[in-house]
Amino acid sequence: METEKESPKKYSFKSIAKLTIPLVLSVLIFYFIYRNEDWGELIGYIKDSEIGWLLLPVAIGMFSHFLRAIRWKMLIKASGMNAPLGNIFHSVMIGYFANFLFPRAGEVARCGVLKKSDGISFTTLIGTVITERLFDMLVTALIIVATIILQYQYFASTLATIDLGSKIMNMLPFIVIFTVIIVCVGVFFYKKRNESKLYDKGRETLKKIGTGFASFKDVSNKALFIALSLLIFFCYFMMLYVSFWAFDATKELSISAGLVVYVMGALGIIAPVQGGIGAWHYLTITALSFYFIPETEAKAFALATHTVQTIVVYVGFGLLSYLIMSIKGHRNNS
Repeated sequence: METEKESPKKYSFKSIAKLTIPLVLSVLIFYFIYRNEDWGELIGYIKDSEIGWLLLPVAIGMFSHFLRAIRWKMLIKASGMNAPLGNIFHSVMIGYFANFLFPRAGEVARCGVLKKSDGISFTTLIGTVITERLFDMLVTALIIVATIILQYQYFASTLATIDLGSKIMNMLPFIVIFTVIIVCVGVFFYKKRNESKLYDKGRETLKKIGTGFASFKDVSNKALFIALSLLIFFCYFMMLYVSFWAFDATKELSISAGLVVYVMGALGIIAPVQGGIGAWHYLTITALSFYFIPETEAKAFALATHTVQTIVVYVGFGLLSYLIMSIKGHRNNS
């Protein structure tokens, strides 16, 4: 008797769009930035850079991810579970690799890897990741505030050269329209809150955030956890700042200038595109222009820094971690 063949899995337009739109967006932004660039001149600047100062951030980045693994282990242990630090570290790296392929997929991916390797509840792991992200948001907010304070005079002098009043008046119609739309949408969803899945999902998300934040109270060494959180972001900053030393045009930039470039670039990484491609380049180049770095040199810096760190850290070590965990899983199943 002939067995019925399984029908191929159908992919919805929504699922395809989630994969393709961020990729197309990042490619378009990248193309827009570099479309008129003289690539011979651009590559020339990169060839003249000090390669050692581009590779040292790779080591700093790996150290920061190891610190993140230690911090995550503390949260996992506080939730009553445990896993070897090696497995946690490889899960973190696989998460970064997944983020490069599919924006915002890394948190789910690393939880899934650790669930499979060590049998930890997926829901529990998601809760620990929420706690992580809350502390990341707090540290990021502190960095932004510190940057504004340190660079206040610079921002004040820059704003003084801009006719801010006329710009606001030109944008006023758009601001009013945007505000009206937001208010109308808010009122609509509030009235439909009892029958709205989106409202229920938002309420559930807020509840998870509250639960995740509360789980911090069970961490055995809270001071160490906070110190790790600060040190992780210090490493992130140093990955960028050390890269300045690779190029003649950027090696004289101050730490406070580095903070501005870091904060701008961080917004690009947060953008829903693969690995911040395009968005990180644009915002970093824009920030460097504040300090009168020539456009071509700024583009060379952004291209070289992002490419080296992405290929070596997130793709290279991410793939290596995936292979290691796959081999471990195969041995455990045999």
